[in-house]
Amino acid sequence: MTQTATLNVRMDAETKREFTQFCDELGLSASSLMNVFAKTVVRNQAVPFPLTSQAIAPSDRYAPLGVLPDAAARPAQELSFF
Repeated sequence: MTQTATLNVRMDAETKREFTQFCDELGLSASSLMNVFAKTVVRNQAVPFPLTSQAIAPSDRYAPLGVLPDAAARPAQELSFF
């Protein structure tokens, strides 16, 4: 059996509220989504989105994920990233 460890993440209350709401819409806990993120980073040895100091236009925001821009307007239940 794999042992688990705790990772504490600090963020502002509004971001936490919005993140938790997003996770709820996907049917995941915040912890589960953070695990998906961590495992993706480890597997690919890369962050799965661009890190930039420049603002990204809303129409370009989902392109690095291979998601069509119109997917941003669709309900979360219709999207699948797994």
